[in-house]
Amino acid sequence: MRATLPEAHSLIALLLVAAPALWLTSIMLPRPSMLSLTATGMALDHRWGRFQLPWSAIARIDTVRLGISNGYQELPYVGIQLRQPELLLDNLSLRLASRWLIEQRDLLRYAEQEGATDARLDWEEDQVQLASGQYYDGVIAMFAQRMARLRQHLGFDLYLPAAEFGLDCDTLRLALIKARNQQGGPAPQSDVKERP
Repeated sequence: MRATLPEAHSLIALLLVAAPALWLTSIMLPRPSMLSLTATGMALDHRWGRFQLPWSAIARIDTVRLGISNGYQELPYVGIQLRQPELLLDNLSLRLASRWLIEQRDLLRYAEQEGATDARLDWEEDQVQLASGQYYDGVIAMFAQRMARLRQHLGFDLYLPAAEFGLDCDTLRLALIKARNQQGGPAPQSDVKERP
């Protein structure tokens, strides 16, 4: 018996089916988040969006901790306290804000452990005006209220999960502090002393 090669139209049909399937698969696979640290600031490329912050916008960088009365328990996050939340909210995509509202539910649970009675509110208002007078609505307003609530109970505005970057908290914290300090200016006074 003689083996025959598939006809040309069968190969073309196979390629027409396989190419879109491969393209859809590549889109649906999770992409890792990328954190870029430069002399001017930090940028986060997340699967759901991107944002940039200048170093001058950051007041404090530290590991997030719980348990003032029972000894400290470190959470798997590096917290960033902002001087002005508007610098993040003005360039945060709707998709990333809505994704963080979902991903940060465990932080609300931690805040509740610290005695926050309002931490379990599942729905934030969709309109907010900050102390600066800046007005936000929709998902960004909901995220702004979540930021304010978490800052009140856990001390930070932005929470970076260290595992998302394949690092432990101390390594990520030290990398952020080192990159910020290389901008040439003094470290903010609110920063805690770097641990070895």
